Amino acid sequence: MGGVNIKAQIAENPEEVAEARTFMDTAVAKIKAFPKAISDEFNRGMTEATGGYYTSKVEENEDPRNELGVHIENLQAADKEFFENEQSSCMGRP
Repeated sequence: MGGVNIKAQIAENPEEVAEARTFMDTAVAKIKAFPKAISDEFNRGMTEATGGYYTSKVEENEDPRNELGVHIENLQAADKEFFENEQSSCMGRP
């Protein structure tokens, strides 16, 4: 059985060597770019499906005097006595 020496055949033609290198460089570049392409496509689909809700940025509270959330001042109990296993209620004034 006779084998074919591909390396010797390619080495004979410098144009084929250059073409093979270009092909391999292109293939490696596409393989490296593939994970980012998948991520970009996923993000594009999520943005379209959710209107950008899950990928949007929330503005940071830069002024510590502007606390976020619900703040109730002058909080007072509605009842004077509390007992276990009973609901309690409270009142507050803005």
